[in-house]
Amino acid sequence: MNRRNFITAAGAGLAGVLGAGTASSSEDADGPIRVEGVRMHRFTPRDDDTFDYEEQFRSGRLRAKFGTETVTVDEATVTRDQLPEEYRDREGRFQVTQPDTAVLAHMPEFVAQESGANGEVGTRTHDLPMYCYKNAEAAERTGPINVAWDVDMSAGEIRSAMRDDVSWWGGECWCADLPSFTRYAVIDGDATENDSGVAKSVGSHLTGSQWHARLWNLPDGRVVSQAHYDVQDHGTILLDPDYRFSESRQTLADTWTDSLDYSETLYYQSNGSGYTCDDSSNGYLSKIS
Repeated sequence: MNRRNFITAAGAGLAGVLGAGTASSSEDADGPIRVEGVRMHRFTPRDDDTFDYEEQFRSGRLRAKFGTETVTVDEATVTRDQLPEEYRDREGRFQVTQPDTAVLAHMPEFVAQESGANGEVGTRTHDLPMYCYKNAEAAERTGPINVAWDVDMSAGEIRSAMRDDVSWWGGECWCADLPSFTRYAVIDGDATENDSGVAKSVGSHLTGSQWHARLWNLPDGRVVSQAHYDVQDHGTILLDPDYRFSESRQTLADTWTDSLDYSETLYYQSNGSGYTCDDSSNGYLSKIS
């Protein structure tokens, strides 16, 4: 797959049944904007061999919307082994800066764009969340919601089954423990943190690559997920993430359909673009039931 930029690197007739909605980005100051600028990754060492991580995006076009040319889109603590090898010996504070593109807005603007007329998500079959976001304030749209479960299990129960009930999957355990950042989805007219998550290592654990899915509970009992593929540094700096959204969606769904008596139905969710990651999504959602 062609690298898109520094950070980012069968059902069509059923559109609207699970997740119809607008996927376009407004260029107005009153809505989400797609903007070119500079992405800055700042790492400040702590005493416990971890780093405080701050990701900022800078562009002159942000001033009209945010009142400043620089906004913080992510903050977290990262471990030294999450860094690319050439940075693991750093002892002091350092920064990596590269040109990039972002889809940014205040989170309420994303909520308004994604929510139904009643501001709720999850109360009707076509009101599923559509996207995953960084931050709950100066938010960045980052990828598609692409798997849903209607199996009478919560996000925590799905996680437990995939991590602990290994016999379910014939020994295929989704039990990687690599660190993961908090992300948000629009549920009931608000930005909601992921409830849980699962991950499965790919190849040697030393490479840090994994299949990864964040999970959210919906009010009606269903669970939705943002499935993707992580390279060593999770696309934080330097490495092309190649999130492989559609392949990740299918890998996650196959875990349920190949080993257990569950079925998969594909629905077109109209969210195959309109975010800042690589365009490896085809806009489909796998419903497991």
